[in-house]
Amino acid sequence: MEFRNKITMLAVLALLLATTIVAEPDLNNFYPGIDGWAAVSDSEIDFCKKYGGSVEAGINAGATSSIPIALSQLTMTIQADRERFEIEGVVDYLYQVSWYIEPVAGQQDFEIVLVGPGKTLEIDRDVAFPDAPGINFYTEYLEDDFTHAKIVSGSDFLQVPIVKSNEDD
Repeated sequence: MEFRNKITMLAVLALLLATTIVAEPDLNNFYPGIDGWAAVSDSEIDFCKKYGGSVEAGINAGATSSIPIALSQLTMTIQADRERFEIEGVVDYLYQVSWYIEPVAGQQDFEIVLVGPGKTLEIDRDVAFPDAPGINFYTEYLEDDFTHAKIVSGSDFLQVPIVKSNEDD
């Protein structure tokens, strides 16, 4: 009887070990969609790799920060795009910017800024708290050529390139 218990125990142990071994992910065949739930097109994957960055693809999306940001202390993101319009010889850009900032404790004063060659435009100034994060959206037609969107808090910042959705680059 004791021999049978050892075999059973070894079989259970082997089964537990087999289910806890984590295989190295195959990044060349990575598929971010969930089968049977939502399809993800190749263009969506390419867009995310180009503008969201990808360690797997070795791409740097161009985002910069003034300091390393401790993820446990602050959640912060900003994204921006623009679309070019030309009407009767006048070029306008439709800018769309969205942001989210949430400190783990205390308050975080911040401003949202568009940055271009030799110019900036402040589009919002606010305060974020853990129970009331700074979240908003801005959209506006402007003639100015802005290239980056930035969250500024004191001397610290997070800056991302503005995605140009219908322009040749």
